[in-house]
Amino acid sequence: MQQWPFDHRTLVAHDLDWHHLVSATAVNPSPDDLPDLQALDASRLDAAWCPPLMFILNLARHFPTGLRRVGRRIDLALEKPDNYEDYFVHG
Repeated sequence: MQQWPFDHRTLVAHDLDWHHLVSATAVNPSPDDLPDLQALDASRLDAAWCPPLMFILNLARHFPTGLRRVGRRIDLALEKPDNYEDYFVHG
């Protein structure tokens, strides 16, 4: 049986990528007018289908999204940050 190619930490790091995508595209901007894909505008999440927004309680700061603008399209790269542990509250 083939394993899912992403480990738990990678999935946690990209938990909000769909929300970032909806936040950037909910008002149907032209590709040249896309807002910052790293920004998350929660007020736009009701404008399109989006799962409930949930936050990890011991997260010190949000992971950067894997969304990248490449010309007139948006790509997604699912990679675990090298400094994964730095995003959490310890102790």
